[in-house]
Amino acid sequence: MQPWTNFHCHTHVDSCCPAELTPAYYAGVLGETMRRAVITNHGFVHYFQNSPEISWEVIWKGQFMEDPQWFDRAREIGQARLQTEMQTIRALNNPNIFFGIETDMMCDGRLTHDPQFTELFDVILCGPHFMPWIEKLNTLKAREKAWLDYMDQLLDKPEIDVLSHPFRRIADLTGVVSNETVDGLLRWVAARGVTLELNSNANTPETAEVRMLRYAAEHGIPLVVGTDSHAFEQTTNFTIAEQRIKLAGLTPEDLNIQEVETFLARKGQRHTAASRPRAGRAGEKVVGVRC
Repeated sequence: MQPWTNFHCHTHVDSCCPAELTPAYYAGVLGETMRRAVITNHGFVHYFQNSPEISWEVIWKGQFMEDPQWFDRAREIGQARLQTEMQTIRALNNPNIFFGIETDMMCDGRLTHDPQFTELFDVILCGPHFMPWIEKLNTLKAREKAWLDYMDQLLDKPEIDVLSHPFRRIADLTGVVSNETVDGLLRWVAARGVTLELNSNANTPETAEVRMLRYAAEHGIPLVVGTDSHAFEQTTNFTIAEQRIKLAGLTPEDLNIQEVETFLARKGQRHTAASRPRAGRAGEKVVGVRC
């Protein structure tokens, strides 16, 4: 199997990661398993972690998602940290290490990064991490509807390149992801032209992701793979992604797998969804551009 491009890599910027897990570390482990890496630290970490007057609850209970004024308070801090991270990655001068972000969409529709950085990122991932307003709902049906409403709005954001771990949060909120929910979200994804992420992490729901892969193969939906790594042993571990491709009865060649250049081409054009990669025709076998 050919080496993967890892579109979902976290570093020591996130307090959940060891201090030695740096962009330089990723550069040092490129090889037969992982040929390229996109550093995609959380937007909210840059703005809120270790920021004055911002409590643990604001960050790790996701209070900023319901009350985006916290983002405005930390705006200058986040801008400076993003600038520093970008300079660190660019200073590596490694053509196989890229600067990205895993952003979130707050309740007012804004993303957890300053818009001035939108065209500076090589790749923009977006996937919900905290949904406290949905957790407060009493019924699973109400939670599912609220999640769908949020995802509908998120997919309309033209600057987003990749939908990360698409079904992880709904699995946490409801304990089950129905086939109807999977198919409904994927129809929206196909209509908006957003690229899907196959997340090689055990905390993503296997059944939903296998169904996602079959749907993506049938409809030619663009797709990338990421390890969502927060630890050394995860950085080059694509085992779960490879297993799920096999469980779906597919090979990588059956999928419309994208390369970083697809998203580099969007820089300067992220104000419109028209710059997103196109899906293949339904039923057409689409060979990705991974090489």
